[in-house]
Amino acid sequence: MLQMHDFEAHFHPGRTWFFTLNLAQRDSTHLTRHAALLADSSRDVEGLYPFHTIAAVILPDHMHAIWTLPD
Repeated sequence: MLQMHDFEAHFHPGRTWFFTLNLAQRDSTHLTRHAALLADSSRDVEGLYPFHTIAAVILPDHMHAIWTLPD
């Protein structure tokens, strides 16, 4: 499992990142069943931390996101 310090070495202001997040249970539909809650939570986190969501796609068992770090 990746730890936060694994990402710190790659921190560059203004850089854009593409993430894929997978559920451990690949046959789950948990993300789409709770998509509104996930979207609300994502906006809350973006309000607390300095990054910008360019795009996000929520699928039943995984999601993709493009985030840009602040300058």
